[in-house]
Amino acid sequence: MRISKLFCTALMISLSFAGCKESKQNTPPQKVEQAAPVAVQQVNSFAPDTSQNRLADIIAGKYKPFTADKAYKKASDDMQKEWESLKEKKHTPIRTWMNKNYDGSVKEAKSLYYPFGGPDFSYAFAFYPNVKNYILVGLEPVGSLKDLGNFNLKSSTQFLNDMKQVLFYSIRFGFFRTKDMKKQFNDESGALNVMLFFLKQYNADLGKITLLKWDNGTLKEMDVNDKSKADCVHIDFQIDKVSHNLYYFSQDLSNSGLKKRPYFNEWVSKQGTFCSLVKSASYLMHIDPFFDVRDFLIKNSIFHLQDDSGIKYCDMLKNKKKVTLFGAYTQTISAFSHRGQPDMKKAYESKNILGLPFSIGYNVVFRQTNIQVMQ
Repeated sequence: MRISKLFCTALMISLSFAGCKESKQNTPPQKVEQAAPVAVQQVNSFAPDTSQNRLADIIAGKYKPFTADKAYKKASDDMQKEWESLKEKKHTPIRTWMNKNYDGSVKEAKSLYYPFGGPDFSYAFAFYPNVKNYILVGLEPVGSLKDLGNFNLKSSTQFLNDMKQVLFYSIRFGFFRTKDMKKQFNDESGALNVMLFFLKQYNADLGKITLLKWDNGTLKEMDVNDKSKADCVHIDFQIDKVSHNLYYFSQDLSNSGLKKRPYFNEWVSKQGTFCSLVKSASYLMHIDPFFDVRDFLIKNSIFHLQDDSGIKYCDMLKNKKKVTLFGAYTQTISAFSHRGQPDMKKAYESKNILGLPFSIGYNVVFRQTNIQVMQ
């Protein structure tokens, strides 16, 4: 399959060539003041949920009663091989690199904000395992707990076979192909099943899972009889006995989408000081319809890590940010040839650019990985 198929959606919304002069910098956005962290619910201690853990084990191929079935066990074993390979080739080198270079820089961050990440808890935890809150955002529907409860031997086996394909390309490219991920998304199970799968691969112990909906700017727990779509899901979990919160929002991050929900950025800020991650983001923040999310990251993230598909190099510099470059950058893939950054390419020609021990992002198709760190 040609890589260009990954980007058909992004190409439909992309504009013609946009240089730094596109940036509307005449009136810099006001920085959102960091408020005291406000949680959706006050949790005094972690309480594991037996039923949710059982459900997630079924989804993740770790439910022992099902392993007596040959098809389920084979699907589970095959998927697990792909996961172990992903850990070896991506997650472990990422963790080693972060630990060596930047763990001290993010120790004050309470949250990770991961726009355009969808349900990709896999890389969120690889880069930032020590934050309290994970805030993931995508266009995919949240999903339904009722539908997940209907997972049986047959549907679980099919899910594992599909996830094997998802992991196969993540190992090779360092991002998830939209085509593969869509197999897992529908209005019922949505992104929730994928996040539960990733959590269990990290041996997470699950607590309460809460579906949430915006009500006059406030996130409120949905009634069990409410059949409307959730705006957010909150997953209470522990890894190595350390408690965390995972929030996934089905949210349009375009200027118009944020205008409809002006309280979304405010909510993110109220979760405490945050760091951020952007990768394989279709260069959306290079164009006018996504300048608001770009400006929010520049003004509020204490530590931002991205590849070249995130914020333009010149926009970070214009805002007097310290930007450190890693890896190599000479070109973009053909689908985004109009998103090249000559100024950043020139900066990368310096002999002082450090390499990377892992490969992620679109440019792996020609054996390049680039990372920019903004502080």
